[in-house]
Amino acid sequence: MNATEAWEIIQHFKEKEAETSELRDRAYPYEQAATRAEEADDRKAARALTLMANALHGLANAIDALSEAQAELIEMEDEDRESIHMALITYGGED
Repeated sequence: MNATEAWEIIQHFKEKEAETSELRDRAYPYEQAATRAEEADDRKAARALTLMANALHGLANAIDALSEAQAELIEMEDEDRESIHMALITYGGED
């Protein structure tokens, strides 16, 4: 890997980190509103707001996990990638 490729990879993951941070920030108002809805004994609203907050956190976690997996794959040698591909086929991950 040359310096340009390394720089591009670093930038890519910095962008992903910013995306997940933004998603988590967007969840905060839903969490606050859910707390207020619970205090007002409005269970339906509290549940809906909590689900929205959880969905945003879930998306952020999924992006983090995908970014981590991508980083691992980038570091692997070609033969290691091939063995993962074969494991997916063998154990039912692909048709």
